[in-house]
Amino acid sequence: MFRSLSFVAAFCALLLLGPMAARAQAPADVAPADLAGDWSGVLSIQGHDLHLVFHLDPGGASTMDSPDQGAKGLPVSAVTETGGKVRIELANLHIAFEAARSADPAVLDGQFLQGGASFPLKLARAPLTVGPKAPPPPADLVGDWWGLLPAPGGLQLHFAFHIRADAASTFDSTDQNITGVPIAGVSEAAGKVRFDLKPGIAFFEGQHSADGATIDGQFHQGEAAFPMKLQRGLPPVVNRPQTPKPPFPYRSEEVGYENTVQKVHLAGTLTLPQGKGPFPVVLMITGSGQQDRDESLLGHKPFWVIADYLTRRGIAVLRVDDRGAGGSTGNFAASTTADFVTDVQAGVAYLKSRPDIDRKHIGLIGHSEGGVIAPIVAAEDPSIAFIVMMAGTGVPGDQILLYQEKWALTSSGMASDKVTRQLATNRKIFDLIETDVDAETAHKQVAALLTAQLKADGMPPEQVEKGAEQGAAVFTSPWMRYFAKYDPAPTLRRVRCPVLALDGSKDVQVPVELNVPVIKAALKNNPDATVEVLPGLNHLFQHAGTGMPDEYAKIEETISPEALKIIGDWVMAHAGK
Repeated sequence: MFRSLSFVAAFCALLLLGPMAARAQAPADVAPADLAGDWSGVLSIQGHDLHLVFHLDPGGASTMDSPDQGAKGLPVSAVTETGGKVRIELANLHIAFEAARSADPAVLDGQFLQGGASFPLKLARAPLTVGPKAPPPPADLVGDWWGLLPAPGGLQLHFAFHIRADAASTFDSTDQNITGVPIAGVSEAAGKVRFDLKPGIAFFEGQHSADGATIDGQFHQGEAAFPMKLQRGLPPVVNRPQTPKPPFPYRSEEVGYENTVQKVHLAGTLTLPQGKGPFPVVLMITGSGQQDRDESLLGHKPFWVIADYLTRRGIAVLRVDDRGAGGSTGNFAASTTADFVTDVQAGVAYLKSRPDIDRKHIGLIGHSEGGVIAPIVAAEDPSIAFIVMMAGTGVPGDQILLYQEKWALTSSGMASDKVTRQLATNRKIFDLIETDVDAETAHKQVAALLTAQLKADGMPPEQVEKGAEQGAAVFTSPWMRYFAKYDPAPTLRRVRCPVLALDGSKDVQVPVELNVPVIKAALKNNPDATVEVLPGLNHLFQHAGTGMPDEYAKIEETISPEALKIIGDWVMAHAGK
């Protein structure tokens, strides 16, 4: 899935404390001895204070507490010091703290990092002082509440608030694989209800109905507000009949390995057919945006479905958590497509190290941005036996992103003249960020362009500066600057191994008419390249009505049986089976 500009701007860093991954993560680096002990500080965000305490253990069992959010013992994945700069990471939560050493050994004055956001935070060796414990919630709110949040691009996200009498209330966004997030506060006055997640930043506020069965209001995140109506009960259980269920006629192994080039630990699942091997293998490569190893989205787990299908046919499959997701470490927000290439190369090296893997038959399957990464790896490594591109692109990234933006704005009902103005601004922004101008200058220039655009669009003056700054941060992120400029066609022309490129005729994110002709032309001299458009399938390769993302969650099918068969038959033919 490619990162829509609107979606990224609205939903990056949704929660301070995201999901706790169920999978084991890499052991934390041992904290330098002189850092061992408790460090506490107060994180101030838009006038609201969050108390944080880090328990740094020289044995590697470091944790973090956020008592204002009811969170305790959150595992620290790494504590490192390089050149006098201390870094503490919580990979599962995409959080880090960085500070340079100072003359005072009892103080670390630095920045709290989450996603692309950065907030000042000073830690000190001092007892943690917090305010009084939050009062229990009103009795008439105790129970489960759920509602649908309309997200950009037509998506609808299932939100659930679990209000408990003991004040240990939690929040879930199951479509985003976020569960068990502590709710910082629950209040009700004159029928007006408020559930605080990130105080002052992310909260739900609404009016309690007279019969007590619904709460009609809005979910707020920063300056944005989205209408949402809560009702009592739990969200409906989505039916995903293709999600694999035990017993399995193959083995699953939790694995981990290092990207030594960029010092990232990667964690995944390797499924192996019964027997000793060596087995041909496929390494799965996720689409853009931070994904887990199953490429989970809206209840679907497409990479697990593909892995199950192929392993049952005798092909080993390795699927891996992206940087900072699940059991993998690393700073996802600061990474580019080129960095993700090194993660895949590390995975290939790991597979070659295993005696149960056939080194001559290692293939890659990449979806969306993964379909951009796979050819880069194959072009550089002649040992790659084959690649499968699922909704990969053929044109430069800025063309994809402008197409997506036009589609998103038009489908939202925006007036055509306003769409034209915004696209013109975005074109100017891409022309700017694709130059070699330094990051600070690029940010200032993009913010200036967005400020003019937002004023012309009639945004309230008090919101213009913040909106422009947020937009500039998205456009000038390392990933965006790299991806917008990258042209996949020259790389495709260099790929010599067999290629299967599949696209859905109803894909509105990587449209056939824009990409397939270019992919065909780039692969024309490859004697074993197949490019096929599958009728009626969307970007996820589901049978679809319109192909719009608002259908993804409503469709029970995770991936069409014909797409699975085409992939399976082609891989079997190229894997020595």
